[in-house]
Amino acid sequence: MVAKRDNRGEVLAAAKHGGWAHKEEPFDSGNILRDTFSGIPGIVSVVWIRTPWKESGRFAGAVFSDRIEQRDRNLWSIRGKNSLIERLLSQ
Repeated sequence: MVAKRDNRGEVLAAAKHGGWAHKEEPFDSGNILRDTFSGIPGIVSVVWIRTPWKESGRFAGAVFSDRIEQRDRNLWSIRGKNSLIERLLSQ
């Protein structure tokens, strides 16, 4: 049996390590969850969708709103180059 990875837990830990302020907002009776991380370079908004198999939520997408360049960038993956965790650790 493969151990389940807690992607949201990893994202929250990376944000805390990177010094981002965090706000959590549930929607649809908690089935949709939005995490908003605020920091010096901008704001990262992440959406998770709960399923019967993913208690902490399945990654649905993320957007980085860059304060310096004044534009939005999609973050398509949780790990790797130009990823959500890389962005949260780079503040």
